[in-house]
Amino acid sequence: FTESEHFTLLDDGSMKIYRNNDAYPRAWVARPESVLADTQEIERRFVEGEIDPKDELILNPLPANVRTFPNGRSGTAMANIRPIGGDANSRARGGAIPDEQVLIDVSSPDPAYLILADTFYPGWKAEIDGVPVNKIYKAFGYFRAIEIPAGNHLVRFFFKPDSFTIGVTLSVVTLSVSVILLIVQLLFFRKPKSSED
Repeated sequence: FTESEHFTLLDDGSMKIYRNNDAYPRAWVARPESVLADTQEIERRFVEGEIDPKDELILNPLPANVRTFPNGRSGTAMANIRPIGGDANSRARGGAIPDEQVLIDVSSPDPAYLILADTFYPGWKAEIDGVPVNKIYKAFGYFRAIEIPAGNHLVRFFFKPDSFTIGVTLSVVTLSVSVILLIVQLLFFRKPKSSED
């Protein structure tokens, strides 16, 4: 494997890593010319390189009001992930990213889409400036996407599956019932003291 315009060799003496210069960042603001429904045909075209993710966005399901930018993407838009519990460089050194939440500063001159190149999975929630997001879309078949309003915002993705909430609720109910039954047993089913005692 050699360096080219698409790959840059990063060598610190102990290991060699090739960086893909064409790779997208972990989070970016998408302002596509068209938004496509995620079908088998669209997925095939995407895998074969017929769909350019710079111009077209694949979402499942399609939003009620699709936003497109057919006349060009004027202005600048950005998405920067905030490091949590340390700087970004220290986190990049060891294996998997342990995020149960991701904070992203976003800025866009127009309402657009925020793409987070993390696996789409049930249980992830999102907030924009503390306000819950109603829908997280599956982007390009694998990633998470949300609609963002124009302006500067703080987006928070966090993992809180419904099964966790149900489990906590059932545990609290079970503990409460157990305590009530214990109190009832102590108050009403005690052996009366005999007169000899």
